[in-house]
Amino acid sequence: MAQFKLKQYMFTFEGGGWNTVWAKTKAGAIKAANLEYKDSDSLNPRVESFHVATEAGLRSAMSLSINQITIKLKTEIMKKIESFNKPTIVQLRSSIDKALDQVAKEYGITISAGNCSFSGNEANFKLKLNTIGEGGTVITRESQNWDF
Repeated sequence: MAQFKLKQYMFTFEGGGWNTVWAKTKAGAIKAANLEYKDSDSLNPRVESFHVATEAGLRSAMSLSINQITIKLKTEIMKKIESFNKPTIVQLRSSIDKALDQVAKEYGITISAGNCSFSGNEANFKLKLNTIGEGGTVITRESQNWDF
């Protein structure tokens, strides 16, 4: 009779996330994971995702997890700004630029945030908005001065 060796199986959860379980077969891995998470409302292993874990797969999943944690930590750290300084303005500007891009697309214009002045509890960004002409050309005051 053939002896099965324990193997590490990787799987994902409905709604995101991943984990591993040790078992001799894929069916055994599914059974073990379902037993381990049977009392959880949010951790439901996806049966179709079970596969033998590889070093590359584990490394990739760990890297993604670390990146997600880093993003979450940055988001949580920046949620409440107590005062404005260079680092908070730099991080805010990135979020502001993304939001302005969405508004610009919605209205078919260009929007760019210019210089920012700040001190303590106040920050002021200069905004420049332009319409877009035929052929996708941005219409600026300067470009209109050159039109004959």
